[in-house]
Amino acid sequence: MSFANIFKGGDIMIGKEHSIMIIDIGDVAGEIWDLLKDKGELSLSGVASDTHRPKTLVNMSLGWLAREDKITVLKTRKGIRVALK
Repeated sequence: MSFANIFKGGDIMIGKEHSIMIIDIGDVAGEIWDLLKDKGELSLSGVASDTHRPKTLVNMSLGWLAREDKITVLKTRKGIRVALK
């Protein structure tokens, strides 16, 4: 099955690759949570650098945490910073 959703009889079937990606995003969100708990407020690049994960995956994981209302996203003159709530 491809990454794309397949519509069949009104139901949406999600490909295995999609499920794996969701797990990856959740795992990295947990790593970011631990990182912010240990280090406090960090820049986006600091989070990506300290997790040793691709920026795209870090950004998706930060979005997950933001949507779950677990982090504060701060816009500063130097860029965007994140911290736990």
